[in-house]
Amino acid sequence: INFAGEGGLYAEQVRNRDFEALGRGCILNCSKVQPWHRPPLNGTDSQDAHEPPANPQDFRPWVAIGARLRIDDSIAPFPTNPHSLMVDCIASECGVSNPGFGGIAR
Repeated sequence: INFAGEGGLYAEQVRNRDFEALGRGCILNCSKVQPWHRPPLNGTDSQDAHEPPANPQDFRPWVAIGARLRIDDSIAPFPTNPHSLMVDCIASECGVSNPGFGGIAR
C-alpha cells in the first residue's frame, strides 16, 4: 500500500490525532478507580467510558515549533471528537510536528 494515494492511510498514521490517546490523563496521584472500572457513561456523553479523561496539558507526541500549544474543547469539531489543538505562534516561523508516518512537515 505504501503511501496510499488518497491519504486515508496517511491520516491513520498520525499519532494521537484526536488528542485523546489511551494512556493520557492521570499519570501521578490518580484516583483509585481505574478507567476500566468506571461505570459506563450516559448515552449523551461522547467520551469512551474506558478511556481516561484528556489532560489539556498533554499533547504528546505533537511538538511545538516556535509556538505554544494547548488542547481546546470550547469549539468541539464533532460531538465524538471534542478536542482540537490550538496553536499560538510566538515566532515568525511556527508550526507543529507529529512523528506519525515518518513525520509530518510543519
